[in-house]
Amino acid sequence: MQPEKRRRVPLKIQLEVALRQLGLDPKTAQLDHNPALARRRINPVTGEHIPHQHDPSCLEWLDGSVHKVKTAVDIREIRKTDRLVEKQIRHEHRRDERRQSREAQ
Repeated sequence: MQPEKRRRVPLKIQLEVALRQLGLDPKTAQLDHNPALARRRINPVTGEHIPHQHDPSCLEWLDGSVHKVKTAVDIREIRKTDRLVEKQIRHEHRRDERRQSREAQ
């Protein structure tokens, strides 16, 4: 009987082996966007993230528990940035209103 013909290793098996070699449990490992998608610029013409959301240089495998913590930190920092931007916009609006009222006098 002839030995089984050598076949290509399925991508799913390749991924599992790679994750184990990285010290991650394939059942709990999660792919993380770094930087977070909400922190990336958006191309106004295409609506795509810059860099693209599937850019391999901006994706990394993390343990599920580490990913959960990182995501929580990202969310907190994104919300803080949003609050600061809103505060700056309100400040600029008030400044412009004061400037216009002085010019009108």
